[in-house]
Amino acid sequence: MIDNEKIEAVRRKLFSLRYVSLFDIYFSNYLGYDLFVQVARCKKKDSVRVSFIDFNGSGEVVKLYYSDDVCRNIIKTIKGQICDKSYIDGRIKHDNVYINSYINSQYFEFSRYIPNDLMFLEDFFFLIFELIPRCYDVIFRKMIIKENHRLSYSSYYDGLDFDLFNDDIDLIFNSDVIKKGNKLYKARKALFLERFDNKYYAVYDDDVIVRVRYDKLEGKLYFGCSCDDNLCGYVYATLKFISNKIIFSKFYKIIDISSTHNLLDILERGEYCLCIGVRDGNYRIIDSKGDIYNLPILVDGKSQFAILEDEDGKLKDAVDDYLNSLD
Repeated sequence: MIDNEKIEAVRRKLFSLRYVSLFDIYFSNYLGYDLFVQVARCKKKDSVRVSFIDFNGSGEVVKLYYSDDVCRNIIKTIKGQICDKSYIDGRIKHDNVYINSYINSQYFEFSRYIPNDLMFLEDFFFLIFELIPRCYDVIFRKMIIKENHRLSYSSYYDGLDFDLFNDDIDLIFNSDVIKKGNKLYKARKALFLERFDNKYYAVYDDDVIVRVRYDKLEGKLYFGCSCDDNLCGYVYATLKFISNKIIFSKFYKIIDISSTHNLLDILERGEYCLCIGVRDGNYRIIDSKGDIYNLPILVDGKSQFAILEDEDGKLKDAVDDYLNSLD
């Protein structure tokens, strides 16, 4: 739902006799951004003004200026295009996009992904996002997932309708991502990959972590990556490793021995931490959200944790090296 008063207040603030508004676009809580963008033109100055405000950010209007050539290219993508239908999905309370095109008095709106009938907007948005800070590129990448695949992308946040072990994962990703993902796959780049219940965790270089959850009964697939692009090569490679049942190193497991509970109680409750190694005197732990945090090897000179699983012995070696460095 558009907050018309909020948007109108910004339009009034941006009103200018010199700069005539050509387009304005409102991304309503799209990936957490509540972003309004306006493109205006001054023919006398041969100049284009791009103004934007993130209501969930600083709340301040930012204005950028470009040559008129930029504007001509944008107009070409949308001029003459007509739409007499709303593509707003009432079930989606965020990730809605609203476009006013004043050059041909057209209005376009859709939820989350660019519909097939409005695919000309892909070129339009490509040029728009070239003019604003790169931090907003995640919005563009999200919008351009094609809906003409047989998968139900409209339910992406709630999980893809996908059989992880029988469907073709190439249907989910574009060609560039498939190329990058296959390089990671062929080189077996995952450092760790293991399943816990119905969740998989994979770790790559540079602390990139991929989480995958697959509900076989419902046929739903969920995934995410710490690189902030859920449709990346790391996710592609991880899904391919899982679907082809490629075996990787298991995570190290450590347990907290500082509590008053005895060791048997701890093991029976499965209270262990997933560990990917040691750095600067800390165990490097992954939590259920896929975030990495540090737990000190020693507290007041005493060990807080015991190693439960260490298949290659490298974790114990790293801990011993650290303890020996203190002598």
